[in-house]
Amino acid sequence: MPSILGLVAATLMISPSGALSPGPLSTSAVILGAEGRGAREGAVMSLGHMAFELPYVYLLTRSAGLISSSMRAREIMTAASAAFIVFFAYLALRDAFRGAKPGGGGRTPLYGSFATGLMLTGLNPFFLAWWPSVAMPIIEEAAALGVLGFAVMYASHVWYDVAWLSLLSYAGRRGGEAVGGRAYSLMLVLFAAMLLLFGADMVLRVFRGVSLLPF
Repeated sequence: MPSILGLVAATLMISPSGALSPGPLSTSAVILGAEGRGAREGAVMSLGHMAFELPYVYLLTRSAGLISSSMRAREIMTAASAAFIVFFAYLALRDAFRGAKPGGGGRTPLYGSFATGLMLTGLNPFFLAWWPSVAMPIIEEAAALGVLGFAVMYASHVWYDVAWLSLLSYAGRRGGEAVGGRAYSLMLVLFAAMLLLFGADMVLRVFRGVSLLPF
């Protein structure tokens, strides 16, 4: 029978492979932090991430991970995610070529960061696959321990998301302030290019079975 302490330890060991992995969500956190309110943008993004992840993981736990998904569904989600990534990269490039300054988007409503966290989570087929694959051991342990097991497991996992996205947004803001001027615009171009690379890699993995990135 799994124990609460064992579940916490397993969650703390497994979670970084998903929560701290590079991808569109982490890159977007840097961009939003640079253009907006720093760490606050990442914290709000994590709330959007949680708005999808919490019920999704709960359903996985309740069904003990018995989920089936069609390749067609993965393709649709990948296409929608890629479209959102391209649009987000376009916004970053637009600001770069307009000579935006660090924090210039500070008056942008925070619901934009929430929506970004929500969409880049719910439309990411690799996030959806990570929980019922890599994280399956902690899903099964949490299921065996009931509602308390789920609560403990999720609490042990989600703080990684909040801390990591907040840190990335803070680093984006401080980095933008440090470089300033034309260098700041180049930084936005760099991160927009990274977003597009992640998007292209995701599309190729799902539709062609090949990858551009080694992770």
